[in-house]
Amino acid sequence: MKYGDGPLHYVVHPLDQIQTRDFSNTGRLDFVSIWYNVPLYYTEPSPVVTLHLNEFAPRDNIETLNSIVPSLWENEGIVYLRNPALYSNKDTLKPGIDADRHVLQPESMKLINVANFEISVEIAPKGYQNIDVAAGEGIKVLYGSLTFNDASGQAQDPTPGKAGAETWRTAADVPVEATFDVSRQGLSLKPLEFVKVEDLSWGQSFKGVDFTNLSGFHFRFLEDKVPIGHIQFWTAGTGVNCGVHNHSHDIFAELHVSLSAGTKTGGMAQLKAEYSELPEEEILKLPDDAFDRLELQPLQEHGGMWERDSYGRPIRRPNKVIAYPWHKWQAGDGPDVDVWMAVELNPNLYPEQ
Repeated sequence: MKYGDGPLHYVVHPLDQIQTRDFSNTGRLDFVSIWYNVPLYYTEPSPVVTLHLNEFAPRDNIETLNSIVPSLWENEGIVYLRNPALYSNKDTLKPGIDADRHVLQPESMKLINVANFEISVEIAPKGYQNIDVAAGEGIKVLYGSLTFNDASGQAQDPTPGKAGAETWRTAADVPVEATFDVSRQGLSLKPLEFVKVEDLSWGQSFKGVDFTNLSGFHFRFLEDKVPIGHIQFWTAGTGVNCGVHNHSHDIFAELHVSLSAGTKTGGMAQLKAEYSELPEEEILKLPDDAFDRLELQPLQEHGGMWERDSYGRPIRRPNKVIAYPWHKWQAGDGPDVDVWMAVELNPNLYPEQ
């Protein structure tokens, strides 16, 4: 495979044969090339491995492709999800009119078990009507919307099932099991566990504080790799103040979901309006009664805390991040640890309500 007098290209394969693979998971065959070095003949100054994506040949039937593709990003899982807006389902696909659209199959993937909650990610096509939610289960929509209908088809507010009341004395006691499978990709996720915040790069001010973190999972669209969101997990012991902050440099829409209310009255605390104009150094020293507190029980979440204008739209700072009031997770006086999940969503995708 030599082209003129230029360098030779080889398709990377252990048998030294030309092989093609669906590297992009689009149903098309792609290939990889590498610039070569041959002593005394040709030395490529900057050897580069190049993935050549097939963007013109017909793709396979989308029904044979995965709707969810797992991988790893540093020490966390990353999940690529097909964008439902680009696909259809068999009920809405119209021959001729939707000739260029493809069927998106409902699919789910296990991620992790934390505090005896089995956490997974699921994807469904637009208009899909067969999502079942059992008692004691919870759903957090990362993208799109979900409507609960009664037997007659009328929309209704969901009624949460009774969640378990299990608690644990320490973060080390909280059950954690990674169920995220990347073996087909030739990868393995290292064991996940709660780590003391004081041992993190930014956690020096929490020395000796019963406050831990468990790294989580990133979610992106498969087609263009646009971020959808991220989840991670935290624990806090009796009376712990998890740090007053306002996300002045974080670009996400943040929500929290309680998994275990070990301190009984733990939850999100927001600075009262009368203190909002104080200098930051004074705000950080304010007592607990300067904050309005929302206690969260298992599977309860607090709504978006970001600031809104008169139309209900989020207010953004000059650096385009969403403006938040000062807030913190404040643990209660119970003997066990609070366990909760932080959900950080792309504000450009999340319904700004």
